[in-house]
Amino acid sequence: MNIKEFKSLLTKSEFTSKEVLEILAKDEDWEVRESVEILKILAKDKHLLVRISVAKNPNTPKDILEILAKDENFYVRESVAKNPKTSKKILKILAKDKDYSVRESVAKNPKTSKKIIKILAKDESWHVREHIVKNPKLPKEILEILAKDENYYVRESVAQNSSTSKEILEVLAKDESYSIRAYVAKNLNIPKEIFELLSKDIVPYVRASVAQNSNVSKEILELLAKDIEPYVRAFVARNIKSSKEILEILAKDENPRVRAFVAKNPNAPLELLAKDEDLFMHLCTEMLIKEN
Repeated sequence: MNIKEFKSLLTKSEFTSKEVLEILAKDEDWEVRESVEILKILAKDKHLLVRISVAKNPNTPKDILEILAKDENFYVRESVAKNPKTSKKILKILAKDKDYSVRESVAKNPKTSKKIIKILAKDESWHVREHIVKNPKLPKEILEILAKDENYYVRESVAQNSSTSKEILEVLAKDESYSIRAYVAKNLNIPKEIFELLSKDIVPYVRASVAQNSNVSKEILELLAKDIEPYVRAFVARNIKSSKEILEILAKDENPRVRAFVAKNPNAPLELLAKDEDLFMHLCTEMLIKEN
């Protein structure tokens, strides 16, 4: 055991005296200082990584977190904003931080009050507005406003959110960005009407996203199985909701990629695969790869 390992053991021992810990807290090796439990001393440590570690520590007292919330380095303040033990009072202060990454971390913290969430939903930085969507406390009326946000990434975040209502998804299903419509198509909460709308989208990527959704109906899959784009048909072949009848049709597809996905589908009956030598060989290859 070297001296560094011995020092680290001392910092973790319940029998080490306060005086010894205070000495170790000033050790020249920052890794030794980092593990010391005297967090008040470490909160003022000159080494950035030590202060960040104190700010991240869930055992750090609130009064120390309050000190670190005023640290000159934004990485430290950001770590305080992420800490689950940080009080609402401190989060309120950090919600006004000059650095957007700190405000972004406040936006994601589940302890952030609804009042602060409403303020951050109007933040000048789209990064903050994007992450406020992920906060479980976000009110429905704020989600509705953010669904119309000028920034693509904010609307994308709303489209992906499992808490987004059907009414909001209906609005986003008509978004000018095909990528947003694709994210809506992948959302498990979309109703039949949106599935039908997006299954006829002019962009193949959107239709393929519908084909990937595990909640899509058999009727929509049957429609997409006849899509002009092989890319779309491939995702139908891949979907575990695809029926035996759909897979039988796609097993005869002119595109080898589509047929390959049929072979991978657990619902594809062996007698169907046996009829096509290429499909059967593909299945055997897949099985050998899994075994090895």
